[in-house]
Formats: sequence, structure tokens, C-alpha cells
Amino acid sequence: MAKLATKSFLLSQKPRSTELFIPEWNATIRLEAFNVERRVAFVTTLQDNAKAVQVHNDDPKANPYVEPLDEAMVGIVFSVVDGKGNLMFSLDDIPALKKLPYQQIQNIYLHMLSMSLSGGNMPQQVEAEKKD
Repeated sequence: MAKLATKSFLLSQKPRSTELFIPEWNATIRLEAFNVERRVAFVTTLQDNAKAVQVHNDDPKANPYVEPLDEAMVGIVFSVVDGKGNLMFSLDDIPALKKLPYQQIQNIYLHMLSMSLSGGNMPQQVEAEKKD
């Protein structure tokens, strides 16, 4: 029987990470699963953006234009890490990231979702999504 985990043990746990080879770039990137803090930042960023877009759409003369954010782009910002485990991108990098081919962005995003939302147990669904 496994030993009961202690508070210090639980608080020391880190999100898992994986490396993903992108053949079109002949390069490997490292993805880190969301911790709660990153998940909240990811969801909040998307929700805040959607609200700002709606406010503009409701009254474009009184509210500045807000460009809608792509969920995959935001996901990459909050999951691609460098060799030390630090986030590689910030929301300020999204304009540059938008210039990347979407097929590769989608591949990265689907792997990030697989890691962060299911603990990595979605390989068949990820493969099906890539074919769509």
C-alpha cells in the first residue's frame, strides 16, 4: 500500500513537461502542463479579451477596437517553456506568433491541451483533431 502524501510533498509537485518535435521546423519545443496559476491566467486572458471585443462591438464609437485573441496563441504563451522551465513567450509576443503557420500552432496547442486537460491521455483525440 502506498504511503499517505504529506503537505510538503504535495506542495513540491511540479507540472509535467514534454518535448514536442515539430518536423516542419526541424526543432523541438518544450511544453509544460498548466499549473492552477497558469490555467487561471489562460482562462482569464481569453475571457477578458472576449468581454473587451463585445464591449467594442456593442458600441464601436465609444470603445476602442480590440482584436480577438486566438485560443491556440494564448495557449502557447502559457505552455511553451525554455530549458529552465520559464515561459518563453508573453502576451506581447502574440503579433509575432500570428505569423507562424497555423498547422504547427494547432499541433502545439493540441499537445498542450492533451497534457493540461487530461493528464496526457488523449492521444487518439489529438490525432483526430489534427486530421480535421
